Amino acid sequence: MSTELVKKELFQFLSSAVPEVLCIKGPWGVGKTYLWKKCLVDASSRNGGIAVGRCAYVSLFGVNSLEELKYSIFENTVKPEQIAAGASLDTLKAVVESTEGLGRRHAWLLNLFPLTRNALAGAAPGLFLTVRNQIVCIDDLERKGNKLDAGDVLGLASQLWT
Repeated sequence: MSTELVKKELFQFLSSAVPEVLCIKGPWGVGKTYLWKKCLVDASSRNGGIAVGRCAYVSLFGVNSLEELKYSIFENTVKPEQIAAGASLDTLKAVVESTEGLGRRHAWLLNLFPLTRNALAGAAPGLFLTVRNQIVCIDDLERKGNKLDAGDVLGLASQLWT
């Protein structure tokens, strides 16, 4: 499949408000992640380029549990206008401040203190409830931790659009 055709599909996917799952498959090192991130940045600068209010990019490299994955999705969520900057404490704070959930509204403060970050990670199932109406890119399935089952990752992906 040509790069232009993949770009076209990516832009169509990003501009749709219909819940969907998109899989980009190819050999390691061909530029799948690079193309995804480039299209996401390009779409975020277009009017109507991204149909939903938030996006998250997570790598499964070394992730060993669904709780770790859920927290990573929560932690890496950014608004479309912050995509180029990537996830940071500032982008997490901005997303938290724009979210209705009281737990998310103040959760970023806990990341300022190293010991409380572990406690916050234990709250991942509750924090994950705020992950709705957003694009989630789950990358590096082949590099997931040994304790994380690929079927569980796909099951979580299916929960994101129910």
